[in-house]
Amino acid sequence: MKQVRLVLSVVLLGFLVAGYGVSQYAVMTGTAASYAQTIDCPPVQWIALAFLITCIVFAFMKDPEANEK
Repeated sequence: MKQVRLVLSVVLLGFLVAGYGVSQYAVMTGTAASYAQTIDCPPVQWIALAFLITCIVFAFMKDPEANEK
């Protein structure tokens, strides 16, 4: 369970860092409006919702390894 949570955390952190970097690049090159329009689409919103629900589910799941200690 810890490994799955770690992988989820690394993937989400990667998405956050990449998204921030690309948004900063779009601002510096003057293409922020087209970047915002590209990102504001249903597939991106569904992916974000899926990650949010996954994080909530993992937050309420008990770790079976915690009972062993």
